[in-house]
Amino acid sequence: MSSLQMTPGVQYQIAHIGDNRSADIIAAQTIMLVVAYIAVGLRLLARRVSRAGMGYDDWMILVALVSEA
Repeated sequence: MSSLQMTPGVQYQIAHIGDNRSADIIAAQTIMLVVAYIAVGLRLLARRVSRAGMGYDDWMILVALVSEA
């Protein structure tokens, strides 16, 4: 019988099976949420400065942003 040889990808996964990246994931999610709030805030500020008023798309953006947090 021949023994199974593991590919480098499988060897890497086995070597790092106990690694925990949750802090990195939380940091990335927090940064992206802050960027989203800033982008929406700037959009609403631009609408106010241009006196364009808020449309349905602006309200839907706010709903989506609030439901994400």
